[in-house]
Amino acid sequence: MDMEQDGLGKYAESRIKFKARQLAGKPPFTRGDREDLEQDLRLDLLERFPRFDPARASRDTFISRVLDHAAATLLEKARAAKRGNGLLQA
Repeated sequence: MDMEQDGLGKYAESRIKFKARQLAGKPPFTRGDREDLEQDLRLDLLERFPRFDPARASRDTFISRVLDHAAATLLEKARAAKRGNGLLQA
């Protein structure tokens, strides 16, 4: 199944929404951030999907792992920005 042909698919969209709801409940995010979080997660998945290797994992497992990692990264970056008064350190 090609992600380009069928869009992200029902599984990916449900996982994106689930992860965004999880993040929107954790500081520094608010419930109002949910749509932006969904968009960020969707973009990350689309960027990484060309690296999907069915010999290593199923499509659903790949999607789940990518979204788990992307959500953790978004949370880490947001918390780091808050600690530094919004200034990211190099």
